[in-house]
Amino acid sequence: PDAMDISDYQSKKKTADYKLLHWTENQQKVFSLVWQQCTGSMHAKIKAHRDYKAIEQALNGIDLLRIIKLICFNIEDEKYVR
Repeated sequence: PDAMDISDYQSKKKTADYKLLHWTENQQKVFSLVWQQCTGSMHAKIKAHRDYKAIEQALNGIDLLRIIKLICFNIEDEKYVR
């Protein structure tokens, strides 16, 4: 590899790392904003969900919204085929 290839690689890696950092920060912001808008009864329902602990640790706002959608539409997480 020549110097240009290494420079291109480092530039692209830096850009990707920057995007990942902002994506993570935005996920955390979404989690915080959504959580603050939920009522106490919704908090209880969300905390009862089996995936909540992992979502809370990661502060994953998108998965929190998925849980809320499931609760609101009364959809089961798993569908069983008969």
